[in-house]
Amino acid sequence: MTTQDRRARDFQRREAEILAAASGLFNSDAWQHVTIEQIAHAVEIGKGTIYKHFASKDEIYARLAIDFHLAALAELEQIDGALPVLERFREVLRSHWRRHCGPAEMQRVVQYCDRLDFRQALSAPTRARFEAVDAAFGEVLYELLQEGVARGLLPDRPLPALLFGVQATLFGAIRHGHRCRAQSADLSCAVVPGSDEQCEETIDFIMAGLSCSMSVAA
Repeated sequence: MTTQDRRARDFQRREAEILAAASGLFNSDAWQHVTIEQIAHAVEIGKGTIYKHFASKDEIYARLAIDFHLAALAELEQIDGALPVLERFREVLRSHWRRHCGPAEMQRVVQYCDRLDFRQALSAPTRARFEAVDAAFGEVLYELLQEGVARGLLPDRPLPALLFGVQATLFGAIRHGHRCRAQSADLSCAVVPGSDEQCEETIDFIMAGLSCSMSVAA
């Protein structure tokens, strides 16, 4: 291993340590008040070293969110391609639901980074990475919808319109689940927020909507 390779490896290792420490510190309701100094203290490095890796705390948030989305995409690749297209579609929705109803500290960061004003303030390379992972997830759904339409299993309507309806329903249900979880004493929450029951109800609703669209188109 060359000196340059060793330095690159050490740089990546330190970056991973920074991200792990930040993620741990964000596990509280006061997560937005965590400082660069606190993160540096947790890693036992100087604050200046943090800035060699990340230009700001927002860039740390962004990197955590991007890594979260990349892990979600990797999980989608494990879905059995031999499954019938509609079952693969359901598995993709289930996978996305499970990932977005996980540990609270990561969900806080992911939702925060989903705001338009947050992303617009990021560096151009970081914004581009966000756009790439968003597009990749959309492409997975798009290809499944395309196959379903081609097989006559889904309505023959413009794919962007179908994709919009699916994503709006899925993302909206996930956000509503987070609100219910934050207000778990609210009796309006009929099931445990983020539960498998909620997941299946949401997926059934999406599939019923697609089926209804197919009937109308016919």
